[in-house]
Amino acid sequence: MEIGWAHRRRWARHPVASSGKRHKVLRVGLLTELQKLDPRAVQEYASAVVLAQIFEPPYASDAEGGTPAPVLFDGPLRTDPRAGKAVSRARVREGLKFSNGTPVTATLVAQSLSGVPSVAGLAAVSAEGEDVVFEMDRPSSRLASELCQRWCSIVLESDGGLYGTGPYAVAPDTVPGRVHVVRNPN
Repeated sequence: MEIGWAHRRRWARHPVASSGKRHKVLRVGLLTELQKLDPRAVQEYASAVVLAQIFEPPYASDAEGGTPAPVLFDGPLRTDPRAGKAVSRARVREGLKFSNGTPVTATLVAQSLSGVPSVAGLAAVSAEGEDVVFEMDRPSSRLASELCQRWCSIVLESDGGLYGTGPYAVAPDTVPGRVHVVRNPN
């Protein structure tokens, strides 16, 4: 199933695919245009809701306010004491891929999180093997909660596009004012 978001559009007939079969399209009209396709920079609510279907953060908030649930990591943050520093780490789940087929690695996750001002203000982010490492001057109880936020969603910038790990991907025919998303093939 494809989902298309279009600014001020009405329901249209189901398009016919090249195979001759009709496929379902859901068009959702928004009162505001999506400002950006990068969840790390979006502050406007409607854009954030759409982008949450394309990009995922490392953790998801627990409904009861408990421990964040791993999404892209294989478990909770682990403490790794080092001389004079507070260090936390988490291993990237095996088998994950971005919507363009690129495997999700600790290096790519660390690069993406390094570009998030709120994370960069808490920790220096790097990769060691399949672990993402967060090195801080002092321990922070906020780090795990911060990694649940939509602006911490992992983004792969490649070939002029932005790719995520969510259930949907940006379609090639997306233009300003009309975002078209399709099911993530990976």
